[in-house]
Amino acid sequence: MQNAVWYPLLTVIGIPVGIAVGGWIVSHVSARISRTTARETALLAAAQRRRDAEISHLRDAQDDLLEAATAVQSLVWYVAKDTRLRTTISPEEWHENREFIERAVVAAQKLRAIARAMPTNEMRDSYIAVERLIMEVVKGSDAEDAQDAWHRDVSGAQPDTISRGVIATADEIKRLYNTYPSEL
Repeated sequence: MQNAVWYPLLTVIGIPVGIAVGGWIVSHVSARISRTTARETALLAAAQRRRDAEISHLRDAQDDLLEAATAVQSLVWYVAKDTRLRTTISPEEWHENREFIERAVVAAQKLRAIARAMPTNEMRDSYIAVERLIMEVVKGSDAEDAQDAWHRDVSGAQPDTISRGVIATADEIKRLYNTYPSEL
């Protein structure tokens, strides 16, 4: 009988308190799961944005590399060989070919500047090699037996200097896509 007195008291107080404690536990666990999920989602989104920025940077660098290749090829194709191969040219030759020379030099300088930001040493070295090739083509030589730097490069070991830079950039972009973050 003594237990009978405590039974209604336990029922009136115990059940609501038990429900409240159980509800608190469930809400606490749900809140932790929600916070963890939100945090992981934010980390994944940040990793994806970082990867997107890396890919965008490499695509811009690839565009600059192709622009530099176009500039030096235009110089080789449209500037007379006897003018292009000499170090010193007359003011008339300069004005006649200034557009091609300036475009190639500016493109080479741009490659030199962006080479420092390349993610791998191989890419940095390939961009600097293209810059050096362009400057060698632009500089020319006054030596009688001077070789044409452009033709020496494109007819030498393959892939040539510019192709190596393009291939290295494309390979790095492919690697970034293959390792694109999709889960933490």
